[in-house]
Amino acid sequence: MKDVKSYKVKSYPVSRRITSELFHQALKHHVVHGLLEIDVTTIRKIIRQRRLQGEEISFTGYIVFCLAKALKENEVFNAMRKGNRKVIIFEDVDVALLIEVEQNWKKVPLLFIIRAADKKSFQEINEEIQRAKEAKRNAATKQDKLLAFYFLLPKCIRKWLINFQYKHNPFFRKKMGGTAAVSSVGMFAAGGGWGIPISLQTTFLLVGGVESKPVVRENKIVIREMVNVTFSFDHDLIDGAIASRLTARVKTLIESAFGLEKYLE
Repeated sequence: MKDVKSYKVKSYPVSRRITSELFHQALKHHVVHGLLEIDVTTIRKIIRQRRLQGEEISFTGYIVFCLAKALKENEVFNAMRKGNRKVIIFEDVDVALLIEVEQNWKKVPLLFIIRAADKKSFQEINEEIQRAKEAKRNAATKQDKLLAFYFLLPKCIRKWLINFQYKHNPFFRKKMGGTAAVSSVGMFAAGGGWGIPISLQTTFLLVGGVESKPVVRENKIVIREMVNVTFSFDHDLIDGAIASRLTARVKTLIESAFGLEKYLE
């Protein structure tokens, strides 16, 4: 260290510290992944048109809307294990996503959960996300204070608490992280690409990059906007065949602009 004359020392954010500890728990899960492409030409065209009219429309919010509708069609996607012998099946589909807020002139990611997303329209979900971006600015400071108190506990106790709550208390898991999650971090990369997430939820959808590419439609080669998405499932609860049907269903909903038919020409 003495030979290195130019470096900085910064504090490790408490939000990253809790994420690191949660990852240890997530790695205990048996997770399977499915990678596919979805044609988002139609929905992105609608979003661009609505923005020209002054509407702030969230592409991620639309993904949440379609995912929630598809998850509701099979109760196994809304299930969580309670210990080794019980499974709790929840009525509401709670979808977690990260939203970026500004705190002390820096971008800070905060978890936001859309409760009962399966019962809401896209407009309701979109408005809820926009409101959350404003409300969470103040919540960021409160969250840091709570996490600072949590880290006063010895590490062995923190690990025991996390392990106990995530193994034996699905109600706590649902409250803190939802039953499903969506992340759009990959959308900010140039071009296409898939990511492989570390997931604590029963179902996790990671939205990757969007790129224009040639595809075959009605025996013709056309240029379409394609998004790369990764579906991750808790394999202790969800079999491959059921997972495949869900991915196909979500793909169909998005490509048909489900819920936004009134904007189609």
